[in-house]
Amino acid sequence: MSVRFEESGTVVEVRGSTALVRLERSSSCTGCASAGQCHAGRGESERLLEARNEVGAVAGDAVRVAVSAGAAVKATARNYLLPVAGLLIGAGAAQLLAGALLSAAAGANAAGFGGIAGAILGVLLGRRLGRRAAAGAAPLPKITRIAAPRAHVDSPSDHS
Repeated sequence: MSVRFEESGTVVEVRGSTALVRLERSSSCTGCASAGQCHAGRGESERLLEARNEVGAVAGDAVRVAVSAGAAVKATARNYLLPVAGLLIGAGAAQLLAGALLSAAAGANAAGFGGIAGAILGVLLGRRLGRRAAAGAAPLPKITRIAAPRAHVDSPSDHS
């Protein structure tokens, strides 16, 4: 059995074999591998996520959605390690080049600018890799169970 993160949500819409689930945004959203499959919700605290619906959930059902921990670790590395690596590589390369071509003082100044440029490139690379993963390489999260079926709403025709 693989390690996974689970979140609670409500099915908003069923789309064939998948469902659109409204999740409350939590701390685990930050590094989630499925972030590219999430869509902005109505508020800052909501996210809409497309998930495999193998349990037959319908709109209005409260469900549990699982994302593999391995996918979350990959996304965390992409989102945090690439910018830090870019900062260090950019600062080091700029300092070496400016120090060799100009002076040691210029190398120190160039390190700051090179670090900023490297970090920005790391963020852009991370986003690009995230979009590529969301385009098909990363598996969709999965609805693991229906926590509570949707509540029955009485219609006017029920009372006639």
